[in-house]
Amino acid sequence: MLYSPTKYTDYTNAIAKLVQRYRGRVYAWEIWNEPNLKKNWKPLGSRPLAVNDSQLEFINLQGAWQYTNLVKASYSKIKSVDSNAVVLAGAIAAGDVDYV
Repeated sequence: MLYSPTKYTDYTNAIAKLVQRYRGRVYAWEIWNEPNLKKNWKPLGSRPLAVNDSQLEFINLQGAWQYTNLVKASYSKIKSVDSNAVVLAGAIAAGDVDYV
């Protein structure tokens, strides 16, 4: 996935169907991967002068707020389908301490 969801309910409803279908067969559900990178969370642009970002790949920090809301909504939806499911927030690329 490259573009962040415009409506979190679309994403959470889709992941809930996956959890329901693969319940007990998936060890953990990761909510996105490296959401702090421009290429993984479009259409947000770069953030100026970010630590550890010589390639200007980190998104602006509005993305952190958006991603946090997506994780919270997804976590609740997944747990409502399978209370034993393991839910992981996506890995953050390149030690992006400002994003965390």
